[in-house]
Amino acid sequence: MNKMEKIGNISFHSFVRIDDSIYFSALNCNGLYKYDMNSGVTEYMGAFPLENKNVRHLHGMVKYIDGKIYFVPMFGKYLSIYDIREKAFDTIKLGLMDDDKSYYRYYDAIPYNDLLLLIPGRASKIISINIKNGELQYIDEWKKLIPNEEKPTFKNGSFEYEGSIYIPCCNTNCLLRINTSNISDVELVRIGNYEYGFTDAIFYPEEKYVLLLSSSKTAIIKYALNTNNYEEYSVEDDSSEVMYPHIKMLEIGEKILILAYQRKNSILFDKETCKFSQFDLEKDLRVGEWGAYHYSMNRISENEVLIINTNDYSLYLVDEKYSIRKVGVYDNQIINHKITDSKNMVLKEDSEITLSDYIEFLNG
Repeated sequence: MNKMEKIGNISFHSFVRIDDSIYFSALNCNGLYKYDMNSGVTEYMGAFPLENKNVRHLHGMVKYIDGKIYFVPMFGKYLSIYDIREKAFDTIKLGLMDDDKSYYRYYDAIPYNDLLLLIPGRASKIISINIKNGELQYIDEWKKLIPNEEKPTFKNGSFEYEGSIYIPCCNTNCLLRINTSNISDVELVRIGNYEYGFTDAIFYPEEKYVLLLSSSKTAIIKYALNTNNYEEYSVEDDSSEVMYPHIKMLEIGEKILILAYQRKNSILFDKETCKFSQFDLEKDLRVGEWGAYHYSMNRISENEVLIINTNDYSLYLVDEKYSIRKVGVYDNQIINHKITDSKNMVLKEDSEITLSDYIEFLNG
């Protein structure tokens, strides 16, 4: 199959499960979709208002709060909202400035009381949004604390501890701390010599430590917030050959599942023994430098994780015994709408889709 034909299929960065359905924003166009896990049918729910119709990578992470789904704008310009009960869209204008990047603006978000903090990818400001009244507050003091050459970005794993929110930094060795009672009060917490930073974190409030996922290699760093001590647990593998071997991890049972992103295999980390073992998902998704296809995962119950393969559109269920079961294919049957015809799309040439790919597709 030509790469351009893949653009005509549905893919996505993140999803939420609500009852027996998963909701996601399409990676390849402007569209909200719902996949029914019982019937196997994927339904087009509509386009996100105000956003470009043919934009790719419109949204990063999604959050479900009080009956509404919040979509974090990656290449988009607005915070998009979908009300499950009303089946209606809403939009919050973010007032993005000219100095904010047009790509990878925001990636994740963290809810706190009535606030939703948008975590930047490459945008210049963290945005605090009151989801009750839509009031916005901007946080840019953190930029002054990090030298420009470090070029920090953020991925996953933000958490709250003793009145502060901590955000793992990628491309620099720190956690960004924000005082929740005064969000202009920010601080950098430096950790070791991890110049490429961290892509995810799992916080253990009772023990007062956080497990940080290394950005540049297969490694877990255990950092104690009350003492600033840290330990590294790592394994020798091929992760140094790619920029982001892993960007997501979730605790399941007694182990932590570290999902493959640009490297070949996913990994399990045993919290008791601090040992790694391979977790085989049977697919090598690395395509070129950036890994055009990837896995996405979310917890759907206390002991179950749902993994999405965006290469073959399969859904896999992983339980506390780490058994893998294929439970569906979300691109088999789509009703109401099919993604925009690739021939009508205007695309930016990159490592995933080149000009020669596009010409080959047009020539049949």
